[in-house]
Amino acid sequence: MQTKVLILGAGPSGLTVANYLKEKGIYDFIVLEKGESSGEVCRSDEVDGARMDIGCGHFLDVRRPK
Repeated sequence: MQTKVLILGAGPSGLTVANYLKEKGIYDFIVLEKGESSGEVCRSDEVDGARMDIGCGHFLDVRRPK
């Protein structure tokens, strides 16, 4: 298989590049992700039965400003 563009990683940057290419009418690309799902760095997971947004290694808890 041959393709013009190979995008390594389906995180925010990789998905942004893929979207940009599609907007420009370029569909000859492949996105490869080593993780189990896309958006690995910025994603939502279930923690103790509740959904938690995890982004770029930071957790946001508005109740604890520090």
